[in-house]
Amino acid sequence: MLNFRLIPILTIIDEDLVKTKNFNKPKYVGDPLNAVRIFNDKFVDEIIVLDIGEKNQSPNFKFIFEVAAECFMPLTYGGKIKSIEHANSLFELGVEKISLNSLLYSDTEMVKNLVNEFGSSSIVASIDYKLDKNGRAYAFNRNFKNFNYELKYMVNKVQSYGVGELLLTSINCEGLMNGYDNDIIDEINNIIEIPLVYNGGISNDLDIIDISKKQISGVGVGSYFVFFGPHEAVLIHYPKIDFNEK
Repeated sequence: MLNFRLIPILTIIDEDLVKTKNFNKPKYVGDPLNAVRIFNDKFVDEIIVLDIGEKNQSPNFKFIFEVAAECFMPLTYGGKIKSIEHANSLFELGVEKISLNSLLYSDTEMVKNLVNEFGSSSIVASIDYKLDKNGRAYAFNRNFKNFNYELKYMVNKVQSYGVGELLLTSINCEGLMNGYDNDIIDEINNIIEIPLVYNGGISNDLDIIDISKKQISGVGVGSYFVFFGPHEAVLIHYPKIDFNEK
């Protein structure tokens, strides 16, 4: 198995670093370029930048160029990618992998075209999911509210497109820092054939260590790496964990 990866996830709206809870009420927490510089100094494994704003119809290439220029680590970018041209421009700017979310629902042929054009290792499928009142998990996209594929079905579906990795985010846990979705990680890990990165609810270093024992590829972390203490003061940090001794 490849080395376990501990990946900061930066969510962006209009070039601002923001954090949400359950994908709602984005809170401004600073300059994303400054966050990238701090993570550089902490020698992070890689970083994921996701544009979650709704204004722009295409990636903000000028801003992404600035982010990529600051990054000393591999960079994955996601947000508003709709075409081969978008992807090509991103790779030319220094992005290593692109993360696709809405495109998984709106244009599956384009997903396959991107895989064929740039290779599986460059394409990440990003699936966000919610639990219903009975605890059943469904893939969710805010632009496709009537889309109700069961999560395991959707995971198998995107695997068939040839993507090289899955970023799986729990909306129920996202931003709350009160623990991760252990059951879903196990369920998806049992059916997936590509690297799995889980995101949502990480509250402390023990959560990270416990997840690393599940033999998944990595864990994405947002709020826990940015906030500190009960009042959620902004303090960017990155723990030093030796996963070889887990």
